[in-house]
Amino acid sequence: MTEFVKQKFPDSKILEFVDDGINQTCYFASGDESSDRSKYVGKRFTANLIDTNDYLAVSKVTKEYVEDRDHLKIPRITDFGIFEGDAYLIYEYVEGDQLNFTDVYENGELEYYIEFVGEMLAELHNQGSPVDNFGWFTVDNGSICLKNGYPDSLGLSLSQINYSFENISESTVSSDVRDDIRSVFRENIDFNSNPSVCHCDVKYNNLIHSDDSTHLIDWEFIRSADPLYDLVKTERQLIGRFSQNERIDEVEYDDYKQMLHSSYFKTSNNSFNEDRYRCYWIKEMIECLSSCENWYSKDVIPDVKSYYLGNMERFMSQL
Repeated sequence: MTEFVKQKFPDSKILEFVDDGINQTCYFASGDESSDRSKYVGKRFTANLIDTNDYLAVSKVTKEYVEDRDHLKIPRITDFGIFEGDAYLIYEYVEGDQLNFTDVYENGELEYYIEFVGEMLAELHNQGSPVDNFGWFTVDNGSICLKNGYPDSLGLSLSQINYSFENISESTVSSDVRDDIRSVFRENIDFNSNPSVCHCDVKYNNLIHSDDSTHLIDWEFIRSADPLYDLVKTERQLIGRFSQNERIDEVEYDDYKQMLHSSYFKTSNNSFNEDRYRCYWIKEMIECLSSCENWYSKDVIPDVKSYYLGNMERFMSQL
């Protein structure tokens, strides 16, 4: 990536290079030494987790469909494309502080950011989607389309659930419970819900606070999906236990949840459906169960699994 940056910006100065095995990230300054340098981030997607065209689509959707909305503060993309077979992305570096739950909570700023995220998420979802169906974006002959697209949110949800089940033992979730979950989704997920561009990874360390605004970064996991599912994912990551914190009790959680929902639906074009909301929480708990052994240390995994299973069973009982 550093070689590519030097080719594209001959007068650039490399500030930092990070290779995490999934992405290569290069922080650099561009401009003549005698003038003020502008800082940029160059990212090369090197993992095989997502196809190159899918990564390219993420950049294209973000640049062409999200970036120019004044109410959405995101780093401006200056260039994207293919380099040596991998998708790359170059965007402006945002000077500021990466948020974390502990600081936000202890500084008494949690309510502010919950309301901020609710409004921001509503504005994102109000843009709809560049495609009619549901799924992960890809690019075909330069045009945005869907990879393995689904005509409704039910098809996408069942696909994701079945994929997660592959990483969950039957001793954790039995085959009968799996069948019950699929049946509940078939009964309650709206076949005609309209998709929106969904970020799907809104959390504190993806928020950068600068002097005049807060920017949402890391758009790599966006998809065309039911906006209510994105709201559920955001709710879990902002205030759910075993996500960003373990300090919020159930009473506080209910208060913060209502705050997030109120902020979101104040400007959202989408309506709230309690049963669909519960289904997406079940789906989120299943996805967390399938990944928790990669996220947490062995000593807390039993408590984590118990929490996720308890939530899943509670929402199932309410449907």
